[in-house]
Amino acid sequence: MGNALATDTIPVLATMVDVHNPKAQDQFYFANVSSGGASTKVIGRSQTLSVEVGISTVLTISVYECPEPVFTPEHARFLGLLRVPIERLAERYSSGIFQQWFN
Repeated sequence: MGNALATDTIPVLATMVDVHNPKAQDQFYFANVSSGGASTKVIGRSQTLSVEVGISTVLTISVYECPEPVFTPEHARFLGLLRVPIERLAERYSSGIFQQWFN
């Protein structure tokens, strides 16, 4: 009888993979993941986060460097930003799961 979830969103997994840089001796890296809503979530090394996205969502990932193993905004240094438009992923991988939910 079709999909029991009649929503316009699907969960997407975001995983922080911290490839250690030997020159950055006592630095720790974190990613702040936002799907455009009011809430954001900070994840650290080897953590995975499930984010609800719709076809028009632009997933924004901000990367920070911090001298402590626990993320503290006052000590973190912003390194860069990655924007992932979900609509482009849906176009690129339209034969898979995105076609099932969004088409």
